[in-house]
Amino acid sequence: MRQVFVWLGSRRLGAAVILLLMGAGVSALAMKTGQSPVPTTIDDFFVAGTQPDMLVDEIQTSLNCTICHGIISQDILIAPNWSGSMMAQAARDPLFYACLTVANQDATDSGDICIRCHTPKGWLEGRSGPPTDGSLLIDDDRDGVSCHVCHRMVDPVYQPGISPPADEEILNSLSAMDLLPTRPGSGSFIIDPYDRRRGPFDFPLGAEEPPHFPKNPDLPNFLFSPFHRTSGLCAVCHDVSNPAYERQPDGSYSPFPLDTPHETGDPYDMFPVERTYSEWLHSEYVVGVDAGGRFGGNLPDGVVSTCQDCHMPKYDGNACAQGQINPIAFPPRPDTPAHDFAGGNTWVRDAIPELVAELWPLDAFPGEEAFSANLQAGQDRSIQMLELSATLATEQDETRLSIRVTNETGHKLPTGYPEGRRMWLNVQFFDADEYLIAERGTYTQLTATLTTVDTTVYEVHLGLDATVAAAVGLPEGVGFHFALNNK
Repeated sequence: MRQVFVWLGSRRLGAAVILLLMGAGVSALAMKTGQSPVPTTIDDFFVAGTQPDMLVDEIQTSLNCTICHGIISQDILIAPNWSGSMMAQAARDPLFYACLTVANQDATDSGDICIRCHTPKGWLEGRSGPPTDGSLLIDDDRDGVSCHVCHRMVDPVYQPGISPPADEEILNSLSAMDLLPTRPGSGSFIIDPYDRRRGPFDFPLGAEEPPHFPKNPDLPNFLFSPFHRTSGLCAVCHDVSNPAYERQPDGSYSPFPLDTPHETGDPYDMFPVERTYSEWLHSEYVVGVDAGGRFGGNLPDGVVSTCQDCHMPKYDGNACAQGQINPIAFPPRPDTPAHDFAGGNTWVRDAIPELVAELWPLDAFPGEEAFSANLQAGQDRSIQMLELSATLATEQDETRLSIRVTNETGHKLPTGYPEGRRMWLNVQFFDADEYLIAERGTYTQLTATLTTVDTTVYEVHLGLDATVAAAVGLPEGVGFHFALNNK
């Protein structure tokens, strides 16, 4: 034997490469279970924060921002990079709709908690339901997690002298209605009711406020928000809990009374579905890690800490076309964040163009060719991010091969959507003529079949305990029942 190739996932791209693959296809997730749905209501999935129809000014689509935040330079591609990210495709993702279908089949109106994060515009403007199956959404809602959503988001903790002064009134109003979140998560966003857009930079000396064309000309159209530099912004949707369950003293989770909002509203008292933010919160990245240039772009000291440091790398340049028109008033910044939002999702982008062509008009995008190019670029960035997320080292002692995988990220690996992330080692053995003589952890692309008898698959297993399984008429144990899983 002359060669041994080892890699993570299903792509051989070097010595330290990882590719996470979705654990289930759309057809597998969309199968009907046969049982009647649990008679839950939207109240069972209530989460604090800004509620539907509380906005004075509607959420603008991304086209509102593209004119000035399009292609500024080759390094800083704000709108194109965002449009190729899964943030932009969150409401076009076929896996999302498959999961949404199963959730609603299992528990009535449970899709509300899915829709609020995948299309905040549709949810905030009252198009989530019931029915919560996405049938009330309009074309503009397919914009996913759009520019206007994040840039109108308010820090739930008011800090005098730091937070925009306008935020105090917003938070006090929510507090008076008992709608102020106790912790971030599950789409508990607070959105400025007015079209006042926030960003992480103050204006350059002598610069005029950028022309964001708000609907309320008597209000300031831009507010400096340090919150947009923190991981707390991302925590709003990247810790997901099921409020239909309540944590018990023994650590188990029991159903909360039907048609009733969760008693404490604390996500840590609810069933944990995803905990990416909490994982980061308990990692060394909270205080900063010298990533050696692996993440962060051109951060001067190479130390990365926040979600934005890794997923929105910094470069020299302008974020707005005004900088190209008037570089004196708007000089380039050394830490302008690229809106890459690269993560672990790759293959879904291959399905989206066909889905868009079939269901949604392309006039909502910058042309079919540009849209596909942006998706491909986003997929390439995700693959690159996956390559950087782990270090793989091998050591051979006679007939024994030892492999060490080091997680380089600020959260678990894999993390995120539990029914769609898995990781394994694929090892190939070649003879002196480079002929493949053995393989472990084989993945067949054509049939999406992973050979698991000879390898360990790392993934989160969610399922039903005996009590809930008996109550809903489903088998106990692991299963694809997003809204019912309690173990």
